[in-house]
Amino acid sequence: MPSVPSELRQNVWKVYVLSALSNFGFSVPIVILFQQSLGFSLEQAFTIQAFYSMTLVCFEIPSGYLSDRWGRKKTIISGSVALFLGMILYCLGSTFSAFLAAEFFLAIGMSLHSGTLEAITYDSLLELKEEKHYRRISGHQAFISLASRSGIALLVGVIAAVNLRAPFWADLILFGAGLLVALLLKEPSRHQLKATGHLHAMWNIFSFALIRSALLRSLIILYTVVAAINLMIFWFLQPYQNAVSLPLPYFGVLSALIFIASAVASKYTYLVKRWLSDRLFLLLLSLIAVLCCVVLGFTLTLWGLALFFIGETTFNAFETLTGDLINKATTSDMRATILSLRSFTSRLFFALISPLLGYFADAFSLNQAILLSGLIGLAGLGVTFLFTFPVWERLPHGHRHK
Repeated sequence: MPSVPSELRQNVWKVYVLSALSNFGFSVPIVILFQQSLGFSLEQAFTIQAFYSMTLVCFEIPSGYLSDRWGRKKTIISGSVALFLGMILYCLGSTFSAFLAAEFFLAIGMSLHSGTLEAITYDSLLELKEEKHYRRISGHQAFISLASRSGIALLVGVIAAVNLRAPFWADLILFGAGLLVALLLKEPSRHQLKATGHLHAMWNIFSFALIRSALLRSLIILYTVVAAINLMIFWFLQPYQNAVSLPLPYFGVLSALIFIASAVASKYTYLVKRWLSDRLFLLLLSLIAVLCCVVLGFTLTLWGLALFFIGETTFNAFETLTGDLINKATTSDMRATILSLRSFTSRLFFALISPLLGYFADAFSLNQAILLSGLIGLAGLGVTFLFTFPVWERLPHGHRHK
């Protein structure tokens, strides 16, 4: 029978596999096209995504708290079941209400996975006294997830050209396999939350992350702005590809290239600390991600697709870096809740602006909607840096290795 250290070490590769299987690799590149093929407007498609984000907003923090209180493994298994149910609804449904129901279950599943996959990895390493390797391992996890999506994406255009619903059935198979992997995880030992009232315990975590810890507050606010704008770029990609007349089979090829580049960026983010400080790296990544959106507002050509490529790649490096910094600033009794809080704020921001931008794209033009997204992002970054600049002194700022 495997020893506890061996089982904990196996959690790392199991999370690798689970991340690769639970990432909507087949359906995401064509979901907007699929909905439009059924007669949905871009505003309706964005409203469905806003509903998904609002559901995530409602369940994101409770799911993180559930993970801290109930356990990492049980939370991940529950999330895998919800993902499977949501994809069944997408496979069988054709109406606006059916897709809302599907997105409801998918959002619950993703909220239960969000933060908890990172937390079980970090807690496993912490128990093994190997937490110093987390940034590298987190990058590897993102690399495997994105690399698998790139391989899948190469097939999406071919499958979708035959039937736009087929990619959803393919994702259903992957989600079923992900559920089987979740059952094999080993629960790491953790500091347990004290047995106080749930609302009181959650308030203590919120107040620590957003009030008492200036560093965490700054990281969460920065992530909120950049992640929300990145989501807008991501969902604008499909209508942009349509607008520049990119053939459907090449949708998957472009997605594959984006995923491969993002995977490499995530995998090797930990090496950048040899040359750049964390705070300078964060600043550069934030600006590049948002400026790509601004420049896209002025171009509608095939060359503009390169900016989607750069923006998505930059964000994945940014996400790996912020995840590592937040993990280091928290303890295991509240880690999943705070990681969920990070996702909560970004999804809330996205849910508030996405229907407006979808309407803007329908009523005016795709370029103007993308430009407005970029300007919102620039304004958000300006405010964030203005009010959090003093805290940045607490981030590492020297070259770690000579």
